Amino acid sequence: MMKQIISRVTTMKKKCKEEFDHFSDKYPVATCALAFLGAPALLVGALTLTTTVVMLPFGIVFGWI
Repeated sequence: MMKQIISRVTTMKKKCKEEFDHFSDKYPVATCALAFLGAPALLVGALTLTTTVVMLPFGIVFGWI
């Protein structure tokens, strides 16, 4: 069972890497834009969402909201 899971994960990683390499070869400007604009935006969005999910219940319980 574990061998199958590892095999599937490895296959998926390989497929994703091949697709990303193909995309980055075909669209180098878009890849650069995603790396320098998309990644920070994704990071800020994830941080905002996580902070909201964690702090919103505290705000409601303590009457801050």
